[in-house]
Amino acid sequence: MPPPLHTSVIDANRMPVRVLRCARAQLWPWWHLTNIRPTGWLLYANDRDGSSVTCAGRRYLLRRGQTTVLPPGVGFDTAPSPDTNQVYIEFDVPGLPVGMPTEPTQLGADPTLAAITTQLHEMMVFGQLHHHPVTLNLAHAWIRLALARVFAQLPALAYTEWAGRGGDPLEQAVEAIERELDKPLYVSKLAERCGMGPQWFTRRFQARFNKSPAQYLLDRRVEVAAQRLAHDHVAIDQVASACGFSDRSHFSRAFTKRMGLSPARYRAESRRRFREE
Repeated sequence: MPPPLHTSVIDANRMPVRVLRCARAQLWPWWHLTNIRPTGWLLYANDRDGSSVTCAGRRYLLRRGQTTVLPPGVGFDTAPSPDTNQVYIEFDVPGLPVGMPTEPTQLGADPTLAAITTQLHEMMVFGQLHHHPVTLNLAHAWIRLALARVFAQLPALAYTEWAGRGGDPLEQAVEAIERELDKPLYVSKLAERCGMGPQWFTRRFQARFNKSPAQYLLDRRVEVAAQRLAHDHVAIDQVASACGFSDRSHFSRAFTKRMGLSPARYRAESRRRFREE
């Protein structure tokens, strides 16, 4: 791996992390998954060598005690190995700027990360979701430290984009989108929250996130809907309404175009995969 282009550590404590799933699993023999494309980030840490993930034709071996980070929206396949146990977390970090990783990152022999994942292996019971405060505190520590390590390896420009975002008025728009997904959100109102005119706001937003405000909003609505379909037990109509879609038909069209599956099929596939775990 080439050396990082900068040595500063990002203040990951400012990130609005949302844990979606935190569990421990025995990988053999079921972990033959194909074309997994999660909407959230994933952290993996195994207790022995042997299993792997393959992304864009490249195979990444999952080493004992080492953390592998998989960014959202990236398709990958998995291969298990006998007698291997894994702790993993799926989580969401809204509003990350352009330049974030688009492939798996392996963080090597990091003693602090290894200590956290060893504790998680010891504390967590196979096949159960874990919501105990101590477990979740460790999960958040693992997420924030792992992402800080990942971001420290980014090119300097992408790092500067993230590190300087605390005073960026666009944050007001991102926060409004996250809080009010179920409400009508117009560009003019988002621009007003940021103290900008609509045209200047749109140009700034496009430059930061590489998509228009309207496309960003639609993507977040679909992403959050996908997370709720996978992890919640409310009706699909309720998911659609909670994520700002006017009706189920509109929701189904937007979701299928973005995710490649209808909402009902996506929920069924997600539940099947979780049952296998």
